[in-house]
Amino acid sequence: MSPPAISTDVLPFRLKGLFRRLQITVNSGVIALLFNIRVFNAVFQTENLLPFLIYAVFFLAFILNGPMLFLRYESKFKTVLYLLFIVTFLWLVSEGVELSNTYFLYGFAFAFPALFVTNLNFSIKRFYMFSMLFGLLLFFRVDVWGWVLEEPEIKMYNSYLILPFILASFIGLRYYVKNVFLSVLGIVNLLIYVPLFLGIGVRGTYVSLLIFTLLMMLRLNIVRKHSCIVGVSSAVLLAGFMLVDFELLFTWISQVLSDNDMQIYAVDKYLAMFSHGDVSNGRGELYADAFAGFLQSPVWGHGVGLFEQSHDGLYVHNIFLEVLYEGGVLLACIIFYPFYVYFRYLFLSPENDKTYIFFAFLFSVGVSKLFFSGILWNVPPFWLFAGYMFQPLLRKNE
Repeated sequence: MSPPAISTDVLPFRLKGLFRRLQITVNSGVIALLFNIRVFNAVFQTENLLPFLIYAVFFLAFILNGPMLFLRYESKFKTVLYLLFIVTFLWLVSEGVELSNTYFLYGFAFAFPALFVTNLNFSIKRFYMFSMLFGLLLFFRVDVWGWVLEEPEIKMYNSYLILPFILASFIGLRYYVKNVFLSVLGIVNLLIYVPLFLGIGVRGTYVSLLIFTLLMMLRLNIVRKHSCIVGVSSAVLLAGFMLVDFELLFTWISQVLSDNDMQIYAVDKYLAMFSHGDVSNGRGELYADAFAGFLQSPVWGHGVGLFEQSHDGLYVHNIFLEVLYEGGVLLACIIFYPFYVYFRYLFLSPENDKTYIFFAFLFSVGVSKLFFSGILWNVPPFWLFAGYMFQPLLRKNE
């Protein structure tokens, strides 16, 4: 039998308040843990632990919140969720693709819990607090400075791993500066991870930082009041940006860094790719193949995991092309809906809206990575983002 929801009706008034604060704190920790779940893979060096850990905290959230964990969502959210897994299951049976089984299990292990915890009442401030605490946990349990000497693939993985600690620390210091505990956590995390980030950061993580910066600029009233001027200026800058000789620019940056006995991994990697004549690092060919495959079956797609099976294990490296190739327009309508809601929300939220900042954090750190790398089925931050976009209002307790 499922455990009953804990009722606060029979508790004294003070105990009700205590339980409420405990519930909010635990819920905030659960959401932060799902967002930063890869930290525990680095700490314990085993991928197999993650599904068990996810469902352990998911069960804890169910004990504290009861059936409302599943019932508090709108009909459109329920419909889209069911359609997603039903369509995935149909492909799994009909296509016979080996990776479909793996991705389907990913969906239940990573996506399903992340989607439903977005129904919880939680504190955004405590979410950042737990994220920064996970940063300290990683630092004290793992030799993070040794990552500078790791292989490029490991550097990419780890630079995405520590990016949330940097942004959470920045947000904590900027918007919760009166909270001494958060401020101390933020300063310590920045002192640890900013120098490390400069040593192992890859171009995708720098793009994520740029996206977060742009999203923060969009919320300024001066930008909104002069949107036409900003739009024209941005177009001119973009045109000029496309005319820049990037090989010459990065060569100059590398020389300046070298003259000052400094080194940034992302700059060196760019120069290496320029020397090989492919700055996309092979992604251009994958994108072309994925789009051509989409045109061959634009409605139904080819099935989950088929691209990797036909490309020696290489995945698409772009969430939009991945979805169009795997599920055509049918799956795209489901997966692209959260992006539509988000970009609509960007221009409707007030300037001093911490919910906007939280969504920008989710999008920049958890979702933008999928523009260039990763597969959506095993990325909990994407499903957290999707879950919140399926709800008209973020339920929170500041």
